[in-house]
Amino acid sequence: MTVDGRPGATPKGANVSTFPSRPRFHGHRMYPRYVALTRATSRLPGLTEWVLSLVGGLLQDQTPSSSQDPTIEDVQTTSLVVCGVQRSGTTFLARAAEVLLNGTGRVWQSHDPFAPRDFLPHGIPVIVTLRDPLESAISKATYHGDAVTSQSLCRRLDLVTTWFRLIAHESPHPQLMTSEFEEFTVAPAACLASLLGNEVLTSVSAKDVLTRVESIDTQQRLDSSQTHIPHPDRLDRRSRFEELADDATVRRHLGRALEAMERVRQNHAV
Repeated sequence: MTVDGRPGATPKGANVSTFPSRPRFHGHRMYPRYVALTRATSRLPGLTEWVLSLVGGLLQDQTPSSSQDPTIEDVQTTSLVVCGVQRSGTTFLARAAEVLLNGTGRVWQSHDPFAPRDFLPHGIPVIVTLRDPLESAISKATYHGDAVTSQSLCRRLDLVTTWFRLIAHESPHPQLMTSEFEEFTVAPAACLASLLGNEVLTSVSAKDVLTRVESIDTQQRLDSSQTHIPHPDRLDRRSRFEELADDATVRRHLGRALEAMERVRQNHAV
């Protein structure tokens, strides 16, 4: 969803996207049996886009979502985009940016690696969040209630790998930037100031952002399994996934994801 709290679902028949011809990769909507396919196609620039154009409806849920597919109005009213794989701190950074911009611009939040194509041509900067792939995969598997198996964790890692490869293939752009999870979750104001310069008009601490995220989750009546902030109810399941981290197959899949993330750093870090 966007940080201004607009609902994530779009009424049936609505004009969802300004850019209907561009590809869409919604990893959180990918049908599990096709994850390995998209991981394989993502190795080559343009191949995943071609596959999605042919059989995208078979690979992922196609339900329209205003949080992923911006309209003309969305583009015209957005000042900053925060884009990243799920559970990589996009909500945290988007909320921080919302406070720091102090009402001078709207922040768009997306998990679609092709979203920069919607905004960069209009001079709107895009920040890509980078979090350790294993942390993102475990967090998503825990949040989603996956079976605690190495296969489940590897599937999540493959989605992260695909996402990073796709964003790495995007053409370098001075307004396409990266930000590290370990840095912006500790010092959000400093990180955003270094990326946006004089667009940052106020200050905010990590504690302020967490309080804001928690407050919005409460307003939306999300239960403990859906909140953005880790909840004690999920600690046991998370610890069981963490025990799988030394599994040989998991390590192999993690290696691919780390390599893909490093490629994003090389191609898009400012």
